[in-house]
Amino acid sequence: MPDTHRTCEVCGIKERHLTEKRFFARFPLDVNRCKQWVKMVGKEDLAYLQVHMLHDLKHVCEAHFSRRDFTKSKKRLKKRAVPKLNLTLPPLRDEILLQFLQLNSQADVTPQGQFEVQAVPSALMPASSSQPSGLEKTDVTPQGQFEVQAVPCTSMPTSSSQSSSLEKNVTKGSQRKESESQIRKRKLEDVDVTPRKRKLLSELRKTKCTLASLKKSAKLIDNLSSEFLKEIVTSALINQKRKSQGKRWTIKNKISALAIFKRSPKAYRYLRYLAPFPSIKTLQKLMKKIPVEPGLNTAVLDHLKKLAPIKKIRAKLCSLVFDEIALKERLTYSEATDKVEGFIDYGYERKDELANHALVFMLQGIGRKIKQPLAFYFIRGTVSSEKLAVLIKDIIKEITNSGFQVLSTICDQAPTNMGALSLLKEWNNGGHNYFEFENKKIYIIYDIPHLLKSLRNNFLKQGFLKMGELKGQWSHLVEVEERNRNFLYLSKLKSTHVQPKYRAKMKVKYAAQIFSQTVAAVLKLLATNVENVHRSDEILQTALLIEKFNKLFDYTNGPSGHADVKKGIRENVSAKTDHLAVWTEYRKQLSTLTFFNHNGVEAKNVKCVQGYIISLKSLRDIWLEVQDLGYKYLNLRQLNQDALENLFGLIRQHGQTNKHPTCSTFIAAMKTSIISGLTAPHSKNSNCEEDKKELMTDFHDLVFGFKDEDDQGQDINESPSHVSTENENEEDNPVLSIPEEEEYKEIVCDLAKISNQPVVYISGYLASVILKKNDCQVCRETLTVADPEENKIYDLIKLREWWQDKKCLTYPSLQLCQTVHTAVTNFEQFCIPNLHNNNICQWTITIFYSNCNTEWLCINHRQQMSDLLFTKLALMLIRRQCQIINLKQVSKEEDLADANKRGQQYGVSR
Repeated sequence: MPDTHRTCEVCGIKERHLTEKRFFARFPLDVNRCKQWVKMVGKEDLAYLQVHMLHDLKHVCEAHFSRRDFTKSKKRLKKRAVPKLNLTLPPLRDEILLQFLQLNSQADVTPQGQFEVQAVPSALMPASSSQPSGLEKTDVTPQGQFEVQAVPCTSMPTSSSQSSSLEKNVTKGSQRKESESQIRKRKLEDVDVTPRKRKLLSELRKTKCTLASLKKSAKLIDNLSSEFLKEIVTSALINQKRKSQGKRWTIKNKISALAIFKRSPKAYRYLRYLAPFPSIKTLQKLMKKIPVEPGLNTAVLDHLKKLAPIKKIRAKLCSLVFDEIALKERLTYSEATDKVEGFIDYGYERKDELANHALVFMLQGIGRKIKQPLAFYFIRGTVSSEKLAVLIKDIIKEITNSGFQVLSTICDQAPTNMGALSLLKEWNNGGHNYFEFENKKIYIIYDIPHLLKSLRNNFLKQGFLKMGELKGQWSHLVEVEERNRNFLYLSKLKSTHVQPKYRAKMKVKYAAQIFSQTVAAVLKLLATNVENVHRSDEILQTALLIEKFNKLFDYTNGPSGHADVKKGIRENVSAKTDHLAVWTEYRKQLSTLTFFNHNGVEAKNVKCVQGYIISLKSLRDIWLEVQDLGYKYLNLRQLNQDALENLFGLIRQHGQTNKHPTCSTFIAAMKTSIISGLTAPHSKNSNCEEDKKELMTDFHDLVFGFKDEDDQGQDINESPSHVSTENENEEDNPVLSIPEEEEYKEIVCDLAKISNQPVVYISGYLASVILKKNDCQVCRETLTVADPEENKIYDLIKLREWWQDKKCLTYPSLQLCQTVHTAVTNFEQFCIPNLHNNNICQWTITIFYSNCNTEWLCINHRQQMSDLLFTKLALMLIRRQCQIINLKQVSKEEDLADANKRGQQYGVSR
């Protein structure tokens, strides 16, 4: 512990009386330097103390040194530093300093018969005024301090070691300047202690040096700017002498390592060779604790309930964003959840249909740049409007109960979304642009970038549009692109802008670039060209319409950041801007917008126009409402679904070929996104800009705020010993009759069929797996056959032998083959139709126990062998059934791709 009783010899200030930390310097061990310090301090009593006494007991604070006296670290003095500032006493005379030099050159080293200078505590001195003969008092100090006295050497016992040291110090070598390390070493040798104690003192000095170096290293680690590097160095120091299975990792270590592992397992394996990181098995155990399942995530809601009381009302306003992502139809069995992933799943309900879409709901802040995925559901095609309306209402209810307030919903103009919002308006007495929930308005906003893309697609499809008195033609934009190829060389204007194909039509950036100020300027340039005098008015009207659409997009989508702000054109909403007037004006103009073809036939039921009008009114109402709550500005980027689109981009980036994810890879990618905080390098080919929003919940809170999964049920890898062989409810589980002995020949003949040969082979595999963990001879005799003889049921196993003269494969017994055959029959009859149910493996094992005879097994190991046999068989059959269904889906996709390829070859467009 640091010494808090230090006192400055110049100003007399005590360290324990200070409110802030101050540097206290000890007197140096070098005699000449110490003499300079004693001279400048000005206290005469210091001149009668030995150097090592001054070094150990006396200090000078930092107020008496200049800045140049300190090293760069400001924590140590330079070797030639002397206190010169704020001195209270005049320097000592040279006569007194001469006595100081004589004292320190002859202390403890004078020959016998001379006097030796010692520092004796005054409290130990006799109170009598008379002094013994031969004793001369040089100074009197207050009680508790040291007093310098001259003591005759004849009165002090001397040893041989002391006499030798006296002779050495009398020589001229004692007057040479010694280094501080040499002085410390000499002091240690001069102490009259036993060799054992001298060794302990030496070890203590080394330990102090080691501790000092460790303190320096710890300070260097603390000064690291990167928390990740600090964790790596700290874990390396802690685990450097531990075995691989004895290393311990903090929660931060595991979370950082898991984020790297989920981004790139290959890179993580390489990093484990360079630096200490947790094993992959440790990370996999941590992954199982992440609560990511279809349905509403209750873990996130619980965390939001904890955040709500400490948040202001402005920070609790949010939007509910929802959209769908396409999935590949595949089935995958998950041992962690004991269910087959890939079926329609609403969390509380599963259906026997393959899912090909995921419906995702995300919570997004309005006043803060925050986001949080709340729920996802596996659906087929699209969910019905009634179902979607119920889901939206339930999620808004849960968000409200957690303490946050939903102010708007954001989605695209899919028919299901529009139908669900219309139903919500009907059920809750809604208006033109909102519906009510618990007497609070929830405004409807259609995603602005999607609306702009829909306007472009309608203009491209029809060829003509009219808004107010202005009329535009798509052919003028095609002409601009053609001229650009030869003369203008605009890098952002290509053929994909004016003639987009299937995927290019889905890109928002192409629509934003074609409806830009640059294209409008080029159109105005073409209108002034001499060649286009007869149609300059038509081109100019198209240019003015493009300018209006560009202004509309700027006033509804806002800037992406501070660098993207354009005063008076593209900026956040505030009381100083004219957004309200512009929105009102555009609502009037969009009500006159129509699309028509070259024959003059007007397009009907253009949804994007009405969607834009509804969104403009919602933006106006939201701004007026949040302005009353104290908002000074409104960031329009918080009112689109870019954050959800970026989440879909992260999911597609997961792995090497995950552009079309399955249900299983979707869940894995969702876990990865949550671990990394929904952050990753933004793709240049993304359909939207980077949102730069932070995750509302922390990964640590999601994982360690819940009970361990090990306490909730049994792992599928463990043997299901809790499953009873007796059926508690015979009506729930079907029962198959066990054949008698006379029917056994028919069973053998049935197994000899080609269709049942795989059952025999699988039985041999199961027998070999079970016997690896069991050395019982009785079990081996009941499970296998030593001499298969000429039995036709073993034909497939014999043909698969590598050497005909050797028997390397396992030949199962007839009882084992019959049990496996019965289990396979029951699986096909009862389990395949219920493959979509939860806990499918445990349910399958229960079916096996109810209908299969295991009395023929070894009595001592019957329960253990039955558990292992049925567990391995159930896992094998479930995975095999998933593989069969996946192969059928692959065949369908290949046939469809082949038909599309043939259609392209024959000129049939998609």
